[in-house]
Amino acid sequence: MTDSKRAQIWVVLALVGLVILSITITSLVMHNTGKGSADAGYRHVTMTDAYMKCAKQLKKEFGSRLGGYGEDQLSSRFNQAKGRYQIYIDAQIKNADTGIQEAAYISCQVNERGKVKSFGTSIAGEDGSDPEPVDGGNPFGYDV
Repeated sequence: MTDSKRAQIWVVLALVGLVILSITITSLVMHNTGKGSADAGYRHVTMTDAYMKCAKQLKKEFGSRLGGYGEDQLSSRFNQAKGRYQIYIDAQIKNADTGIQEAAYISCQVNERGKVKSFGTSIAGEDGSDPEPVDGGNPFGYDV
């Protein structure tokens, strides 16, 4: 084997070693800082992420009773003072007793890391009366 071939082999081995070392160090750093773990939560939550979290909670709460639903985009917003997204959802919920679809108004707060901090539901009466909160507070989801 010539000296130039031997030199080329050493260069290739050195490059492969550097790649393996780089991957190993990156994996260790990501694991130790928690940036690579799935349970670390979101770092940059958007309004869409917050809405999806609230919709997931809505489906979990009402299951098969849930009809259609959609975000109230005029009211939903980011509350900078509290560092939370305030999401409002209009939904149709089937009454467990009568089976009639009723208008429901959902208020949901999601923090900047993507965790649902509060979830409130108000359901309008069968006669079209003002919504009554399911879990306390006023019809807009705020504590009285």
